Amino acid sequence: MIDAPMLSTDIDPNQTPEPEGNFVDSRIILTTLGKLGKDLKKAAATLTELEARYLVDTYYRMQGYRIRAASQIRAIEQGADEGGTHQVLSFFQSNFEILETQMKGALGVFAGARPEGAWLQAVVGIGPVISAGLIANIDIAKAKYSGSLWKYAGIASPTADKWEKGQKRPYNASLKLLLVYKAGESFVKFQNNKNDVYGKLFAKRKQEYIQKNQQGAFASAAQQVLRDKNIGKTTDAYIWYSGSLLPEVLTGYAGMSTEEQKKQIAKYRVAPGEGTPMLPPAHIHARARRFAVKIFASHLHEVMFFKRYGVLAPLPYIIDVMGHSDYIPVPYLEAYPDLLKAYEAEPFHKRARIIDRIDHQDKTGRYAIRDHNGRERLEDTPLDAEELGPIEDYEDDTPATFTPAAMSSLLRGPIDDYEDDTPAEE
Repeated sequence: MIDAPMLSTDIDPNQTPEPEGNFVDSRIILTTLGKLGKDLKKAAATLTELEARYLVDTYYRMQGYRIRAASQIRAIEQGADEGGTHQVLSFFQSNFEILETQMKGALGVFAGARPEGAWLQAVVGIGPVISAGLIANIDIAKAKYSGSLWKYAGIASPTADKWEKGQKRPYNASLKLLLVYKAGESFVKFQNNKNDVYGKLFAKRKQEYIQKNQQGAFASAAQQVLRDKNIGKTTDAYIWYSGSLLPEVLTGYAGMSTEEQKKQIAKYRVAPGEGTPMLPPAHIHARARRFAVKIFASHLHEVMFFKRYGVLAPLPYIIDVMGHSDYIPVPYLEAYPDLLKAYEAEPFHKRARIIDRIDHQDKTGRYAIRDHNGRERLEDTPLDAEELGPIEDYEDDTPATFTPAAMSSLLRGPIDDYEDDTPAEE
């Protein structure tokens, strides 16, 4: 509970009210919110996932209210809105900011009380709110493989993300918002931080995409977007997708100001089809960002899997099955010493892909789970038990045990080497 009320009306009936032209009656005493006490901060560590999800959602709503109030105040100060005072607006804006800070603190306690939360908050660009939101929205018991988590977050593949009108959305929209937009854009902002990892992955991949775009490597993808989406012919995006620009337009484009970019486009613009179909800069940005997010999500899966089962997670499909060797190890392991020790004890090349499930239960009704080294432990639920989450197909349908005979079903290919072929939605 909050120690002090937001608004009290200690009114003296004998006091003369202020003139009607003033927004605020002086008889109304506005009291700022109290601080989040030590007991409440301690209690925040015991929040349930459902409660944490509610607080995260409320935090972003409150942030939106504060931003709108600040905009309104600026408009009054600049004379855009006629008459009046912004005293009341300023009061509520201040209290929105206080509530944001308090919720952020509570969510930080919630996340920090968990090993995966401590790791998340060690990641450059990830703070307490995003950390808590990810923990509260992911049930690792339903994501035995990193591809399962990608699918649940709506970043697995173009076909997995689509659904027809009247169908159920095949991914968790809240999780996608947190991963792709909140965390993804945060990585972009922190790419120059010396301790950053994922922002630098974004920057490197974006530069590679820009070069491929200029070479025409994305021409077919651009044409496919025009066929699949209703891109207005008067939009800037249409100029790029339709081949209305010569590839030279991208020379130095990223480092130009907005006005310089407009001049560059005008200089190299041609009739549709006479140039090279290319992906717009915003699409390239979204692709590179999504690449970094998928790496981050894969690492988060490894962290959460170890916390849940006490063993290292199965290797990514593209590494273990398809033979790729460019595995990117989990960073920031100083924030999770037990996981660091596990990696040191079991080198990458010795890791097995799957965790076996034992179907029998012991006398206490608990499930026996065995890892690939033969170690057994008891769990209250089987490895693939459903516990939390609104989407039924959260579970991956990859075979529970890997054998050569299962190869055909494994080659269904839900994981595409961290690559993204999905058109930009923004």
